Amino acid sequence: MKETLVKKSIYAAIESKALRSVLKSVINREVRKKLFELKRDSLPAFIEKRQQWFSALIERVCINLDRGLLKSDVLHRAISTLTGDQIVVDRCERLNQVQENYKKKYGSYPPLFVTLSPTQSCNLNCLGCYACSDEKTMSYLPYEMLECILEDLHDNMSNRFVTISGGEPFMYWDKGKTIFDLFAQFKDIYFLVYSNGTLLHAKNCEKLAALGNVTPAISMEGWKQQTDDRRGKGTHERILNNIRNLKATGVPFGISSTITSMNVEVFLNTDIYDYFFEDLGSTYLWMFHLMPVGRAKDTLPLLINSKQRIALYRLWEELLYDRKYCIADFWNSAAVVDGCIAYGRWNGYFYINWDGKIMPCVFVPFYEETVYDIYDSGRTLGDALQAPLFKNGREWQKAYGYCNHNKENILLPCSIRDHFENFKCNILSTGAKSENKQAEEMLKDPAIGETLIRLEKNLDKLSRKIWEEEFLQHDSQIHL
Repeated sequence: MKETLVKKSIYAAIESKALRSVLKSVINREVRKKLFELKRDSLPAFIEKRQQWFSALIERVCINLDRGLLKSDVLHRAISTLTGDQIVVDRCERLNQVQENYKKKYGSYPPLFVTLSPTQSCNLNCLGCYACSDEKTMSYLPYEMLECILEDLHDNMSNRFVTISGGEPFMYWDKGKTIFDLFAQFKDIYFLVYSNGTLLHAKNCEKLAALGNVTPAISMEGWKQQTDDRRGKGTHERILNNIRNLKATGVPFGISSTITSMNVEVFLNTDIYDYFFEDLGSTYLWMFHLMPVGRAKDTLPLLINSKQRIALYRLWEELLYDRKYCIADFWNSAAVVDGCIAYGRWNGYFYINWDGKIMPCVFVPFYEETVYDIYDSGRTLGDALQAPLFKNGREWQKAYGYCNHNKENILLPCSIRDHFENFKCNILSTGAKSENKQAEEMLKDPAIGETLIRLEKNLDKLSRKIWEEEFLQHDSQIHL
């Protein structure tokens, strides 16, 4: 009954600004308590950063509700999707049983989510695209296959959160089915969709509001100049027009930014974050550092250097703690999620692309099997995650990351970007195949290897003191 009361209280707070203020404090206190109970073996600095991140997310939701940028009915549907229409405790028991069955079969709990790219096609042709997408690429997953994948995730892994990437997801079409059909069919899954934002016209935003189980993360590379330089002239203005549509319909949205040497100075200034959160009304921001995969293989000069990465880490802390901006930098925010989350680890994720290739991560472009291989042989995605490539990655994670907080530098969390030589020697299995010719060249090109190894050494040197003094020796406690 406690869970039902909490849910009713949240719904009431959505409608009342006065109640929101009270409930926000209660939720923050409960989050701190729960994180401490669940992660007693974590370093205090890890728990503190998780608490700050969740606090920032709650803060942005409340602020955008107060400003009228989120509509209460849309948020009601989002919460219903995430928690279920029935009594919350019953739903949790069902999900927990699925997870226990998975652990009994495979020896560990299932990943939390998947990133799925239904199509490689895109109406833009961006510099350094990891997916090598443009209007000419026609690869896509049949709608029936998307159904199989989501049913498998839903029934056998208890996944209720799916990330959709691309290509441009809103271009997906197969035999009259669009991505909206997928959202409508799987009403109890919440979808985060990475989109270039150019197709979010008023009617599409109205559809998203009616569904209530989708949040778009819109790609912006900074100000108008940076976005247009990478994504094409006029893209920034098209995005702004469609953000107005999202706000008019009350759909929660975020921003997704790729940091390169061309725009890093913009992201080392607080003005761009004020613009995203205060002016545009973003609820969250995902930040990616350009990786040498896909077309980015040929753009090594666009990689940021180690000093810039450390500077971004310091700014992330400041924005999270002092301004309550909900930001996840997928390299610098590793303490929030216990390091690398790839390879289908517990509470992590894996990736399926438009060809059905099952890969450890969007930025680890290697695979052993496809969804076609798996389902044709009567197996499940859980079976696919037992391939040596995935197992090797999880063993490295255990030794380096979330099972070994007291040894290894969490500011170098990425298995391929920060540990390239180890990836080639100890994680990449003999049965692994390259996703495409760019991935194959990535392993063979000495310039890429030399660049990544040099960056790893420089970053470890620059971040070692932070790791030792602010993580290993950090004695702060979570105040309950």
